[in-house]
Amino acid sequence: MKQAAGRELLEDIVVDPDSYQFEKVSALSFLGAHEQDTDRLDAAERHLRAALRLMAAEPSGGTELEEVRLAEILLKRGGRADLEEARHLIDRVGMSRPMLLSSRFRNCLAGVRVALALGDVHHAEGWARQALALASATHSGLANHPKLGLVETDDATRAWLAAIVVAARQATGEDRVG
Repeated sequence: MKQAAGRELLEDIVVDPDSYQFEKVSALSFLGAHEQDTDRLDAAERHLRAALRLMAAEPSGGTELEEVRLAEILLKRGGRADLEEARHLIDRVGMSRPMLLSSRFRNCLAGVRVALALGDVHHAEGWARQALALASATHSGLANHPKLGLVETDDATRAWLAAIVVAARQATGEDRVG
């Protein structure tokens, strides 16, 4: 009941002509995130694309993860065009926009997955290195909130990222001595 009421409120904000644009972006982002988390990918994609269209004119109201979430959806679909679009979205975000290290880390994980799906070991290694560095950070970079947005990940994810770095080095011959 509460979930339906929350969804209805967010949908009302999106269609209300008196809603501010940042409110619409925020509502669309939250709808898209919830739908992705509940595996309703078509609806999630529609809402995230709508949020990104609005953000192109005025970026406020977003969650820092709209492009990443859309890329994750496209990656799950796995078609070549979807993967290329996902790569474009991830590269567009890069390491610059997200303020929180945890958001940057999620972007890096998506970058690794997209690069591997496209057979691009070199870029997968770069994203994996960045992800490992973010996972090792002990300070957020925010003076008043040193622990806000720090990466919380498991040993299996760290091992997977490290294995990608090692495999890429072996593939390019960088691990040879001599």
